[in-house]
Amino acid sequence: MKEDIFKKPEEPKIEVQAKVETKVEDPKEKILEKAIAETKKVEVTKPYTVICARLNIRKGPSERDEIIRTISSGTKIDVDTSASKGVWSKITSPVEGYVMTEFIAPVK
Repeated sequence: MKEDIFKKPEEPKIEVQAKVETKVEDPKEKILEKAIAETKKVEVTKPYTVICARLNIRKGPSERDEIIRTISSGTKIDVDTSASKGVWSKITSPVEGYVMTEFIAPVK
């Protein structure tokens, strides 16, 4: 049998597979994600008192940050212990700001 040299070669077969996934949002999953996000935002405040003559409350945790207010010895403040950083404590009252930790003490 003689081959036909002018015969058009067969084109290769190409198979395409597509995977389609549909995600149905579970309302319970959304509620859980929201609860976790809210939990991370929770402040843990504890009462403290100022133990120096005058204490500067600053906008940020640095001596370079602007002084918002100065408070005196014996003033009660609320410290956000979850956001305090090293030598600086974040306070939420009487105003929100930062104070140096060495000048405050927990209320007994």
